Amino acid sequence: MEVVHPAVAGIDVHKKILWVAIRLPGEHRPFIRSYRTFWRALQKMAAELVELGVTDVAMESTGVYWWPVYHALAQTGRIELCVANAEHLKSVPGRKTDIRDCQWIAELHQFGLLRPSFIPAQNVAALRHRTRYRKKLIEVRTSEGQRLAKVLEDAGIKIDSVTSKLLCLSGRDMIEALIAGERDPHVLAGLARGVLRHKHEDLVAACDGRFTDTHAAMCRLHLDAYDHTTGKITELDGLVAEAATVFEPVITRLMTIVGIGRRTAEVIVAETGADMSRFPAPEQLAAWAGLAPATGSQRVNAGEPPPVRATNTSKPPWSKPPGAPPAPDPGSEPGCAAWYAASASSTPRRPRSPPPTRCYASAGWSWLEARTTAKTVATSTTGAKPARPTIWPPATKRLWNVSATRSP
Repeated sequence: MEVVHPAVAGIDVHKKILWVAIRLPGEHRPFIRSYRTFWRALQKMAAELVELGVTDVAMESTGVYWWPVYHALAQTGRIELCVANAEHLKSVPGRKTDIRDCQWIAELHQFGLLRPSFIPAQNVAALRHRTRYRKKLIEVRTSEGQRLAKVLEDAGIKIDSVTSKLLCLSGRDMIEALIAGERDPHVLAGLARGVLRHKHEDLVAACDGRFTDTHAAMCRLHLDAYDHTTGKITELDGLVAEAATVFEPVITRLMTIVGIGRRTAEVIVAETGADMSRFPAPEQLAAWAGLAPATGSQRVNAGEPPPVRATNTSKPPWSKPPGAPPAPDPGSEPGCAAWYAASASSTPRRPRSPPPTRCYASAGWSWLEARTTAKTVATSTTGAKPARPTIWPPATKRLWNVSATRSP
């Protein structure tokens, strides 16, 4: 197989240490080095790779541990980086070790068998960090509102059964009054605003419960947490707007689409970037955003599983998969990446055998029970002492089922 990257390094990243396998032209065997993951050690590693003439580096996207490694190598400006998805890396043949992992990554990348993942630019990454954290805070605030509803449900307060939202202005006033010590349902229902005043009788029934001091203390905690998270979301909105200033023309155009507001437009830009040239077709953009619809056959056949949504951890749609490698070269060394890739493409996959059926186990167990019954009947007709019925232990039944499920 043709060598695509002659001077390459493969990195197996861990939390405290990383292993680097370096393959250079004219060298038959790679040499291995290990580095600690502190920033100074990573800068030293990047400088040594540049000094050795390494032009391409591949690594596996292991959690968040690859981030500082990527930044240290990118700062050199002389190394092309490839961050490969863990799902695209086949496991190392034989026993798995850290040293063999980095060698395998380097060998795969040397022959161009790894797909690079989409690494956003610095301004897009800054916007993405803020929009994703804002989403987490919104989820936290929603959870606090749900916990508050559970406390009120335990107290028998059913405000959310009358109002469309528990923490609306009227609902908030009633909860604050309950925490302050007010227990009269008529007084609580009188705090309603707007159209809720027409539901006075329902509100009186909803505010009549067994609200105790324990419920008041818990409601106070949840309300404070809710308000605190709301303040942080407001603060984060300003940071998102600051990071999205560069993409204002794109966000403005996106907001012209019906159903897309400013927050949604900011998230679209943060997840896909402002440059659409990396997507060859609109279908690939929809797949990357997780919005690809089901095909016609999947909609008609209700028994088929739904399509798997594409997420940010799946392969980038704009990365062209490498071409099918040719048949194994007779001169290639067995066990190398080229040999495995060529063998996998040229050798037809063995079809799966049908799953074993349980009919053999059922027939065998029925035969055992019938045999035991026949012995008992024969003993009773001859007048001999009745035989003790055979009680098969569960372990025997399990062993019989296991052996009987095998194909004859």
